[in-house]
Amino acid sequence: MRKGFIIYLILCGFLFLCCCAGIGIENYAISNDSNNNDYMENEISLPHDTMGTNIEERIESTRIFDSYIDFTYDDFQYADDKVYAQIKDLYITIDFFGDFLRGDMKKYSLYKEKYLDLLNNKVKFLVYESSEEYFLHEFFSPSFNMRSSTYYFFDMNTDEKPELAIVYNNSIYIFYYDEILDEFSLWLDMSPSWHQLNGSLKIRWNRGGLSHVFYQLDENGKELFSVYFYSFQKPNSNGEAEEYYMVALPNHLLGNIVITEELLSQAYYSKTYKLLYYRLEEEQYDEITKNYFDAEKLANEALKDVSFSFEELF
Repeated sequence: MRKGFIIYLILCGFLFLCCCAGIGIENYAISNDSNNNDYMENEISLPHDTMGTNIEERIESTRIFDSYIDFTYDDFQYADDKVYAQIKDLYITIDFFGDFLRGDMKKYSLYKEKYLDLLNNKVKFLVYESSEEYFLHEFFSPSFNMRSSTYYFFDMNTDEKPELAIVYNNSIYIFYYDEILDEFSLWLDMSPSWHQLNGSLKIRWNRGGLSHVFYQLDENGKELFSVYFYSFQKPNSNGEAEEYYMVALPNHLLGNIVITEELLSQAYYSKTYKLLYYRLEEEQYDEITKNYFDAEKLANEALKDVSFSFEELF
């Protein structure tokens, strides 16, 4: 009897240790997936069932909209100081600044020859989304004039080899050459317009200087995360012009921070983009977006160093 009881205690202790280990592993895996080491160190990451992934079920129905375009602003209150401090801490972790990497410049001669074949419609390129292959004049237009286009030539995907970006109809298309397979592909289609390059693996969307989106990409041109914010002026309920400054919580962090009732009660939720938006004071908006606009200015200057006409590049 006593022997059986001892075995029972041993088994209970073993199961307890397994459970503790399991919780530790889950927390580490979640934190390790985070794009922000600061928040791992501050232990903001939590197990999935407490991460607030059920935002639509928790937020008031009057605060849920299909898109930010549908927001009603007359009753939209400013975020309080505590919520603003949380939003600011999240934005500080985002690296808006990018470099236009050159890669191995000893490869440039070979790659220029290959991309010239692409421009002269001697080879096709693959569009992964459709699994279709095209000659350049088929994809763009038979009237595409390679000699009047602008080109960017730098290491966009950070693999030490240059990609060719072509500006066509005010949009940017980035092409990748696989030297081993001797094949071309469309690495990134930045149409429609308003998209701009912010550096290797970084792009931004800017419409009229009022609406902004920053995108961090992976080495395959896929979005890792994005950040949305915008400002505008409209008449309020009294007919007076009023400024609105709106920022969204960075979408890649929604799964790794605690979405408290306080955060939900001061936000509007866009179902289309699954984003929580907050209204800020002008000074707060300027402070929280300063790095983005500084990075934009630096990127516009740095882009000039990798920008070429056809004659300059080829």
